[in-house]
Amino acid sequence: MKTWVYITLGAIISSLGYVLFILPMNMVEGGVTGIGIILKKVTGLPIVGISSLAITAVIFIVAFRILGRGFGEKSIYAAIISNLLIDVFMLLKLPQITDDMLLAAFYGGAIVGLGLGMIYFSGASTGGADATAQVLWKINNTPLGRTLITIDVFVLSLATIIFIPLEQIMYSLIFIFIEVRVIDMVLSGVRANQRIMIIS
Repeated sequence: MKTWVYITLGAIISSLGYVLFILPMNMVEGGVTGIGIILKKVTGLPIVGISSLAITAVIFIVAFRILGRGFGEKSIYAAIISNLLIDVFMLLKLPQITDDMLLAAFYGGAIVGLGLGMIYFSGASTGGADATAQVLWKINNTPLGRTLITIDVFVLSLATIIFIPLEQIMYSLIFIFIEVRVIDMVLSGVRANQRIMIIS
C-alpha cells in the first residue's frame, strides 16, 4: 500500500505543479506531456491529460511487447492518474499563483520534479518518453539519456515553430533543468546513497 500511496501523492503533486505554474505560462516540457500542451494550444481544448494518455497508451502497448509484462501495473496506474489529474485540476480553474516566468519555472520545476521523483522512486513510470527510451535501449542499446534529450529538443523545437516565442522556450529549459535536478535529489537522496534500477 505504501508504494501505491507514494505514486498517488506523486501524481497529485506533479499535476498541481503543471496546472499552477507551467501551463498558465505556456511553458512546454519535452516528451508526451509537451506534445499534449502543444495539442491544447492548437485545439484550444483542455486536453493535455487525455491526449498525453492516448499517446502513452500506444507507447505502452509497444513497450509491453518488447519489455514484457513486468514493465507493469504501477506504470499504467501512474500514467493514467497523472494525466487525468492534470485535466481535472484544469477544469477546477485553480487560481494562478504568479505572473513571473522565472518564479514559475523555478517553483514549477521543483514541484513537478518532486512529484515525478516520488513516482520513479516507487518503481513506476509515467510512460511516454521514459518508456520510449527503455524500448530503444532494449532494441539497440541506445543510451536512455540520449533518447530523452532528443525527444525534449524535438518537442521544444516543434513548440517554437507552432506557437511559443523563443524566450518562453528559454524559460522552459530552466524549468526542465530544475525538474531533472529535483528528480535526481529524490532518487539519490541528500546523502551519498544511490538507488539503481536494472531493467532486464
